[in-house]
Amino acid sequence: MTSGRVTIADVARRAGVSTAAVSKVVRGAYGVSAEMQTKVTRAIDELGYRPHAAARALRGRTYTLGVMLSDTRNPFFPDIIEGVTDRLGDTEYQVLLGPGGIEPKTQVRMTDAMIDRSMDGLILISPVMTDAELAAIAAAALDAVQARAAAADVTIRRRTRPAPVTGEPVLLERMVGNLIDNAIRYNQAGGHLAIDTDTAGGCAVLRIRNTGREIPPEAAETLLEPFVHGQDPRVRTDGLGLGLTIVRAITLAHRGRIAISARSGGGLDITIDLPYNPTATEIGRYDDAMRSPLTPRVHHARQNQEPSC
Repeated sequence: MTSGRVTIADVARRAGVSTAAVSKVVRGAYGVSAEMQTKVTRAIDELGYRPHAAARALRGRTYTLGVMLSDTRNPFFPDIIEGVTDRLGDTEYQVLLGPGGIEPKTQVRMTDAMIDRSMDGLILISPVMTDAELAAIAAAALDAVQARAAAADVTIRRRTRPAPVTGEPVLLERMVGNLIDNAIRYNQAGGHLAIDTDTAGGCAVLRIRNTGREIPPEAAETLLEPFVHGQDPRVRTDGLGLGLTIVRAITLAHRGRIAISARSGGGLDITIDLPYNPTATEIGRYDDAMRSPLTPRVHHARQNQEPSC
């Protein structure tokens, strides 16, 4: 056994292969022979090697699932956790628990912490769900960035019509705030951002369009993935590259849809559809489970689900 943390180089030396070969085995990549798999797996077991979580995240997976609990004393929740861990028993995934409390802001802090740590999926148990109005959230978010937009020479255009939903207000504020921040941050002097809210086809609709750098049409969807700034210089961004990833996670957590496309001449066009529910009441039960289909996968445990729009 080597001293200190065992590295991928240690495993490669023990197995007599390259570090690239070890990486392929660890990632489950295509094209690994049975002999290579056996040699590397044996070396990993002998050395007690554990892949570094942060390094795994940069390659797209951390093999962790976050579970946000609204009440750690609720006798029903251990059954959910046991069901999750049993289902994952034969996989590489580990479950990490986070107490979110009963207040929306503490739940949002915990959910953000899990997203920021690039967990592959989230399960939100009994989140606080109340009436919310996308038009009011968008108007407040735009008012908060007026000075910043003016300093960047970006004109704001708004058309906010009523768009009521049922959701977690603080999460929805984060979603809209991230969209507006992205539209200003990656805009250009003399540019603009336009934001609309309305209802259509049983949905509450939020649409934001902005000028900015030119993005290849085929690259627009990748902006919803974490860490895209390291992938393609044509869509390179500053920071961690998590802003739109968080937007997508929040959209899916509310059983919504998100569409993103590159605008001709530069910038983005993003539309979010959420279930329209003008007579929504608070939802805080947990008899049924809802699954979102895309990564980061987000499950809610709740009842009285409104249909997806």
